Amino acid sequence: MAYTISDSQLRLANRLGESSTPSVTSELSKRRIWMVEAIQEILKKKPFWFTQKIFTDKTVANRPDYALASTCRKEFMVYVDGYKYETIIPEDIDRLRSPLMPVQMLSSSYSYSYYKLADRIYLIPTPASSSEAKSVSAITSSGTTCTVTLASHGFVTNNYVTIAGANETAYNGKFQITYVDADTFTYTAASTPSATPATGTITATLDNIEIWGYEEPTMPSGESSGIVVPDKFINALVAYAEGRFWSSAHKRGKAADAFTEFESIITDMINEDARRSFLSGQWKQWEI
Repeated sequence: MAYTISDSQLRLANRLGESSTPSVTSELSKRRIWMVEAIQEILKKKPFWFTQKIFTDKTVANRPDYALASTCRKEFMVYVDGYKYETIIPEDIDRLRSPLMPVQMLSSSYSYSYYKLADRIYLIPTPASSSEAKSVSAITSSGTTCTVTLASHGFVTNNYVTIAGANETAYNGKFQITYVDADTFTYTAASTPSATPATGTITATLDNIEIWGYEEPTMPSGESSGIVVPDKFINALVAYAEGRFWSSAHKRGKAADAFTEFESIITDMINEDARRSFLSGQWKQWEI
């Protein structure tokens, strides 16, 4: 998603017969607002593949409930320590939470399961142990690529880990592992650390809860902001903004044509989402 709002502005200007984007800040801002409206209208249709994200957390011994991230629009899969947890159907949630019905009356198919109430998920069985904070022997960096030395760490590529305790703060945070061998793993820091090797008493903790879901993305706030939707669907924003432009100029026919194009592109996006969901074998789990 390399295109920005600025790219959309230029396309809109070309459609309107303008030689360049407006130089008047207020006009530019108004058009940007229309494009943000377009993104919001697209996201109302359904949760699309390009908003999928893995949200992570760590188990705490004997704690059954974990908060969903504020940006998690909907979850569709949960993994804990690599085990897939199945969703409990609403009827069984009522049974589970009833003081008259013990947990063991639930179906045996719920050996690993979860349910959601408000903004929290509840795991069954309740995790018996906390995710272990492992002592790191060393971290070195080359640019933003960080290499962690930790004997027999047991992590695998694409795991998420939380690094803490480094005096150079760029090393610290939650990261996805990009490479592993027996005693090292690598991740990409958000910025280049100020020194190498890292100093401090450093730990690495596996984020052993993975919540697969759809993210509520941050809306573009400036001309250099990304457009959120995939690049090949940039004309959805342009068509919607064109429709709003002609509506404000009381050109109903031209506005209708632009909005029809906008809806047509959304249909293409829905078809693309269905194709991707089918090919990945997740289409049933992604339904709303």
